[in-house]
Amino acid sequence: MEVDKIKKFEEFFANSFRDGKVVRELRLSSEEVEYIRKSYPNVQISKLSGYEKNKDKNWYTVKLGR
Repeated sequence: MEVDKIKKFEEFFANSFRDGKVVRELRLSSEEVEYIRKSYPNVQISKLSGYEKNKDKNWYTVKLGR
């Protein structure tokens, strides 16, 4: 990912968990999923079934590990 895309994505990701919840459903690209897995080694990510119609982004359940 490019530097400005990374900064925007990191802001989006941090804001997604701002309220203290550790589980969210997020629409992500495969590049974003890969970035999260590398940046947060304890994260659990699973693709939601029934939403595979979009080739650019899909819905995932993201659970932050502690």
